[in-house]
Amino acid sequence: MKIGDMVRVVKEMDGRQEFMYGRITDFYKPDGRQYRRKVAKPFGAYVDLIEGYSGARRPLAEVTPVAEDFEFITDPSEVHRGAFGPAGMLWCMGCPRPYPNPASVKVLHKATGVKTQLCDTHNDEEQWAQLGHQPLWDARGSRDVIEDLARNPEKLVGPVEDWESHRLREWAGIFPYLVPQKAGELYAAWKENQSAAVAA
Repeated sequence: MKIGDMVRVVKEMDGRQEFMYGRITDFYKPDGRQYRRKVAKPFGAYVDLIEGYSGARRPLAEVTPVAEDFEFITDPSEVHRGAFGPAGMLWCMGCPRPYPNPASVKVLHKATGVKTQLCDTHNDEEQWAQLGHQPLWDARGSRDVIEDLARNPEKLVGPVEDWESHRLREWAGIFPYLVPQKAGELYAAWKENQSAAVAA
């Protein structure tokens, strides 16, 4: 890694891990001091975060190159899967509107499954980092729901006719990567039971 590289660090927030992306601005020695001239065997890095009011100071073992967080799919049939309209293709989500380019790659955030499609021009680290930040904003916007399900996981598997449980299940369908572990396990079992009941 070198100064200017886009990387990911992890921050603890309300007992959860949040992925934060930014660029390396400097390195430091094992004793915590910055390098004055030539960098030799750095211990850690200073990361200027894209989102947030401050940077991060992390050992290199906790700093991950941004590309390692993503999977890149270039098969046109996969990139344009689900396209509507006469053109039969999806458009780049990084291009300015109203004239976006056709997408040439699908980018998948491995940790959450969040994905987007980009053209060759906009398939870059800045776009990857923005995609990686989306789950962070989803989590912050859903903090009350996450905390509620962490305390009361059974709410997710209430009766079918219960409006509150139905609302929570809809939320879990949109943001499966935000569902607390215990609630997720109960929900998976609940869905299996529902499928079995329908099949019978």
